[in-house]
Amino acid sequence: MYADGQPAFSYIMLLLHQHAGLSKAGVVAVFNSAMIASFIAGIYYVHKTLHYFGMPRWLAVVLSVCIIAMSPQVFRITGGHYALSYLFVIPAIIYWMVRYDNSSRLKYALYILLLSLLMAFIHPYFIAVSFLLVCFYAFAHYCLSGHSIMQKIKHIIPLFASVAFVLMAVRLFSFITDPVTDRTKYPHGTMSYFTVKADLLSSPYSPVMQLIKNRFYISAEGFAYIGVIPIVLLLVYIIALLLPASRKHTVHNKWLLISLCSLLMAMGVPFIWNMEWLMDYLSLFRQFRTIGRFVWIYYYITTIFMAVWMFQAYKAYAESTTKRLLLNTIIFVSTAIWGIEAYGYMQEVRGKLASAGYNYLKFHYWGKKDLGDFLKEHAYTSDSFQAIIVVPFSHIGSEKIWMGEQATYALTNGMQAATSTGLPLVNASMSRSSWLQAFNQVRIAGGPFASKPLLNTTNSQKPFLLLHYPAEPMMHDEQYLIDHSTYLGTVDGASVYTCYPARLMAADNAMRDSAVRIMQQMHANDTAIGTVNIVYSRSFDEKTTLTTLIGNGAALHRIGMSDTFAVWKIQNASQNVLYEFSAWTLVSDADYKSPEFNLKYYDKHGNLLRLDKVFTKSSADSYKMWMRASAKVNMPFGTEIMVCTVYGAGNKKNDFIAIDEIMLRPDNSLVISIRQPFTMVNNHIFTTGK
Repeated sequence: MYADGQPAFSYIMLLLHQHAGLSKAGVVAVFNSAMIASFIAGIYYVHKTLHYFGMPRWLAVVLSVCIIAMSPQVFRITGGHYALSYLFVIPAIIYWMVRYDNSSRLKYALYILLLSLLMAFIHPYFIAVSFLLVCFYAFAHYCLSGHSIMQKIKHIIPLFASVAFVLMAVRLFSFITDPVTDRTKYPHGTMSYFTVKADLLSSPYSPVMQLIKNRFYISAEGFAYIGVIPIVLLLVYIIALLLPASRKHTVHNKWLLISLCSLLMAMGVPFIWNMEWLMDYLSLFRQFRTIGRFVWIYYYITTIFMAVWMFQAYKAYAESTTKRLLLNTIIFVSTAIWGIEAYGYMQEVRGKLASAGYNYLKFHYWGKKDLGDFLKEHAYTSDSFQAIIVVPFSHIGSEKIWMGEQATYALTNGMQAATSTGLPLVNASMSRSSWLQAFNQVRIAGGPFASKPLLNTTNSQKPFLLLHYPAEPMMHDEQYLIDHSTYLGTVDGASVYTCYPARLMAADNAMRDSAVRIMQQMHANDTAIGTVNIVYSRSFDEKTTLTTLIGNGAALHRIGMSDTFAVWKIQNASQNVLYEFSAWTLVSDADYKSPEFNLKYYDKHGNLLRLDKVFTKSSADSYKMWMRASAKVNMPFGTEIMVCTVYGAGNKKNDFIAIDEIMLRPDNSLVISIRQPFTMVNNHIFTTGK
């Protein structure tokens, strides 16, 4: 169940597409309409809550529009995170909790169960939202309710039963339907995206704030500016709560305690207090990656109950004609300021959505030659191919593999081609997918000596449709794919090729057979041919260890270890020689971490000429959890010493378990090393199989 695939919605759309004739454009229209409907539904439920506390409907509607328009969830729409853009979910749960709090009627707990279950299959993040709302409500009810302990427990049991049922149902569904067992237990970003002070106190989208300041901090995830009026009301409420004379007027403490709990959670409390180890016991929240989003609960509760308190204070003090006139003016001005800020948000969203027309034209080939038409001109159809490979190759989101992050143009156009043809992409942009699947996919770009299980597991001899977008540079051995494919022509900025598995496998086997013939004539364990330049390498056989890729040992991680792993004295450095750097790293199978290699080039005076960064996360070859980091590099003129370091190698928060077999070789060379238990060719594990 892919978090952003909206499986419940997508499955219904698939049925309508297959059996009711709903077109692809119609599916997109339904999805867009659903987001619009959620905006209206969000206004409806906020209005219901405000009206429940006695606010006139007209004022409740006006303030509801302001609250929903300024919701941080709105920017999930403009940011393309559509599954989290349904603005009615949290307001609906809050409304039903308010009703349950006052009546203990089980139907409201049932409503929360049903909505949470539905939204769990739109985006699992809503499970955590429901769970936290119930937990924080239970805590606030226990602390501030005047009932006996048994009455408190009896009151909160139905709510806990609701979210427990949802958790168990989703867990059971995933257990039955999800075949993936080798994904990360600790995704990237869990301890990174928190709410900070600037997220709460300013907004670049508010016309009012723009009058106050001209520079803003813009957060990606923890943003929750509630508005000038709610901030002022909240400050007044806190002051009133602290003063004994006015404390009787602060009647919404339970809900603001829930709001405070969610705010502290979103700010990373208590994890930011050197208590990150707590995350080891909170696997549910680790999987949701971005804790800062829980600030949405704070946003809705605070804005709703500050609006309620403002109106209740108005009713309480509007006793005389003079006071009523003054308070009416205050209400009018407050609503106007709130509305002005909301209008600024609407204008911002409208501006960001102005590109929608271009996006539709681009994505659907409207007004230009379709890829399908191009294929027909060359006697092919979509059914002639088994999948699409986009070059530069990219595979993003398995947490260990982040290959081709910069090739956004190629990946976007590849998705366009996949939508047009109905063909699957070998490239990927998913999160927390299977590591084995990811490792197998990226080896397609690993060159002739990287095994390519993808070619054997597809059970098809149909060619791949290879699309090369030369506007972005290739990072690995994708040129090898192009060299062994057949050129068809160019369409929409892409060079189009047919890539036959049999032809690619034959090319791999020819290279391997050549290596075998050389091995049979070798009199030593190591050789390098095809170059007059020196091959530089670093093995760790002097470090006898149980953990090793090949040979007797490897460099195991330990706290305080040196970050330097190789120092080479360079002979006859030339800028005209292209080298390949490669290194094998054993990484954990429980988290997203992998090391960064730094290649430093020094002249004879010890001056740093350049620093190249090589990321293990971009590896195109691997063996189990050993990953082969690699990059093509040129040495700067005047290089005398080259140093290979690993960023933060000795830190307590280690990014690797062990490092083995570091090599710097001329790119046109063939380097063979016969070791145990593997023979290495160009620092790839050599196999004679396909």
